[in-house]
This record gives sequence, C-alpha cells and structure tokens, in this order.
Amino acid sequence: MASVSGTAYFENDESVTPTLTVLDVEPSAILAQHGTVTVDWKAELAKAKAGIEKNPKSAFWHNQAGVAYDALGDFENAVKELKLASTLDPSNPIDDYALYALYKRRGMHPEQREVLLNALENDPKNPFGRFEFAFVLEKEKALGGFAQRISDG
Repeated sequence: MASVSGTAYFENDESVTPTLTVLDVEPSAILAQHGTVTVDWKAELAKAKAGIEKNPKSAFWHNQAGVAYDALGDFENAVKELKLASTLDPSNPIDDYALYALYKRRGMHPEQREVLLNALENDPKNPFGRFEFAFVLEKEKALGGFAQRISDG
C-alpha cells in the first residue's frame, strides 16, 4: 500500500529509522481513498497487524493500521493507531495530518485544531497545514473572513 523511501539502503544501519512522508505514499493509496481504485482494506489491516506484531514500535505500521481502520469505518481504532504512530515518531507530522482529516470529516473542531497545531509545530512551512489552520481559525471567527477571501481568490 505504501512504501518507505530508502529502506533497503538503510537496512543494516540501526541508527537510521526511515519515516513515511506524504511523498512516499504510492499513488494507488491516494486513489483508493477517493474510490477510484479498489483496495481490500481487511487485507491491508491484516498486513499492518502483521507488521506491528514484528515491530510493535513501528510508527509506519501503526499509521497503516489507522488508515485501514478508518477505511473500514472503525473510528476509535483508527484514532488509537494514528495517535500511537504520532507518539512513536513525533517529528513526522503525517499522522497528525491523517488525524486532522479524520476529525474534519467528523466535525470535531477542537481535535482538528489540536492536531494541526502539533503538525505545524513539526512542519511549520507546510502550506497545506497553514491553509487548513486558516479555516480552523475562520470557524473560530479569529480571522474575520481571511480564509473566505483566500478561497474566493
């Protein structure tokens, strides 16, 4: 479902822990989220669980489990796995952005704000995070229509 760049290169170097970034996600995973490619999410969850069993401290496999749980409609386990992935690799904001998407779909505003702030702390120049945070602030009426003016062009 997703690959980690450079894993083979670092295979024998225990001091390096490869991390998943947005650029590492295979296009088929992105298309699957939009329903244009069929993915067997139960099989993907089984793969993630097997990865977790082999390496319980792998942020990557907990992320993958969270994404699979989300696709299967299991919100609680998706949140649990993504939060654990974020804890295991706090310098990589991808899990916070995934949590943000989950919370946004559910309309959970305080949680959206919290995870976006966490993501932006680690990734302050990310335009997606900044843009989405503008909408969070807009909902709080903190920007006086700024986000609306941006989207209107």
